[in-house]
Amino acid sequence: MVTPRGGRGWRRRRVVVPAAGVLVLAGAAVAALLLLGRPAGGLSLHPQSVRLLVGHRVALRARLAGSAAHPRWRSSDPAIVSVTDTGLVAARAPGTVTVSASIRGHTASARVTGVGLRALRLNVPGTIGYGETVTATVRETLTDGTTPRRAPFPVRVSAAAGGPLAVTGTSVLGTALGTGMLVVRGPDGPPASARVRVLPSVPTNLGTVTPGFVAHAPLAIQIDNGPTSDPHTGLQAADIVYEYATEGGITRFTAVYWHIRPAATVGPLRSARLIDIPIEQMYQGLVVFSGASNGTYANLIHQHVPLLTDDCCGQDFFRTANHVAPSNLFSQGRLLLGGLASGFPSLAHQTLAYALLAPHVDRLHPGPIRTVTIDQTPVNIPAYHYNPVSRTWQRWLNGTPQIDTSTGQPIAVRTLIVLTAPWHYTNYVEDVLGNHSIYWDLNTSGPFQAFIDGLQFSGTWHRPADGGPILYTVAGGHPLPLPTGLTWVEVVPADTPVSISD
Repeated sequence: MVTPRGGRGWRRRRVVVPAAGVLVLAGAAVAALLLLGRPAGGLSLHPQSVRLLVGHRVALRARLAGSAAHPRWRSSDPAIVSVTDTGLVAARAPGTVTVSASIRGHTASARVTGVGLRALRLNVPGTIGYGETVTATVRETLTDGTTPRRAPFPVRVSAAAGGPLAVTGTSVLGTALGTGMLVVRGPDGPPASARVRVLPSVPTNLGTVTPGFVAHAPLAIQIDNGPTSDPHTGLQAADIVYEYATEGGITRFTAVYWHIRPAATVGPLRSARLIDIPIEQMYQGLVVFSGASNGTYANLIHQHVPLLTDDCCGQDFFRTANHVAPSNLFSQGRLLLGGLASGFPSLAHQTLAYALLAPHVDRLHPGPIRTVTIDQTPVNIPAYHYNPVSRTWQRWLNGTPQIDTSTGQPIAVRTLIVLTAPWHYTNYVEDVLGNHSIYWDLNTSGPFQAFIDGLQFSGTWHRPADGGPILYTVAGGHPLPLPTGLTWVEVVPADTPVSISD
């Protein structure tokens, strides 16, 4: 049935409909007012996930509707990660917590993980040389299982006081023979340790070291320094050269090589002397020479010194027309290495009882000394002139440069050592003129002077109890800093004049 427009039912709906519309509009108005008092966006934290080393801090930033907010902060476990009123979080222990922020009914949270130190590992060579400095490296394993390339936590490497090791930062110096213990400690977790044995050390010549170099027992080669010996060949490539007075006012060289190039020529070679016995005992090598007096030869045999001579092994030597006999006997690296391998296989593969100092950076600053002159004998006066460009001492003999034909230049010495040693004449006749042999006592101790980079060092040399290489100690009990390069040792009596000029 259709109700007329003017009937009672029509009037009732007309009244109700406007009332409902008013209620809807009022609700919309109230909602609008509420929205005007609250920003449209929610609360957010940045960053939302943090990995933090124990002891470190980071600031969390809170934003509400795109603007900075200052909420109330809370950590689910303040013992692991704490948070300040400004949102600065600090990792106090390993673990993961939730850091939450709240403001005006909005909340947000971030995940913060404290990462600590689980374990330490100390890497350092098991053996180092007396006076050698090596670097200890520390690897850290963290509580999250990672092992960073660089240790993130501060650590301290130390050694026992009075032991054979001295530590500065991560640099380890061998200050005495023996075995010492290194310990590394971090801010947390157990320490780690490593044993290091300090051996006698021997300087090496940078020019003799090649990639893949494996040291064999050294060759101790007798080199002539008489009136007909010049020019010399191969001395520049030696690791150490000992010079000493023999009979009749002349000197002789014992050139020691731990590595000799196969193509290298060395000479002129001459006869052995008694000093070769302690030199061989120091380094456990092979003495190479041409002839010896009856007394010297008998002592070499009695002391069981390994010998390579032209008498037994002529194929390992040759004579040249460039020198006057008898100063015309030479050898070559390949011949000597062949003689070592075939005649002395145990020496060719011998494990050295001392440390060869690896090539290293020298930290000395040049000093004022420019010339060192040594009155070895009345007829043999070597002088060493410092060249600051090459950082070497150029050797002159009796006012003339002493040339090495392998380089065409004067012999260039990196370290010059004047070693004072006891000596006496023996009853062995050494030459056809009736001169007697000289015995140099290198089994004891005494003073020395060393000249490096224009600087002078003074101290005491001594042989260790087991008869190894000579140790050089300067004032304060510290090892002499031996550089890389040719080392020349002048063995002289106590009263030998040594002149120094700036």
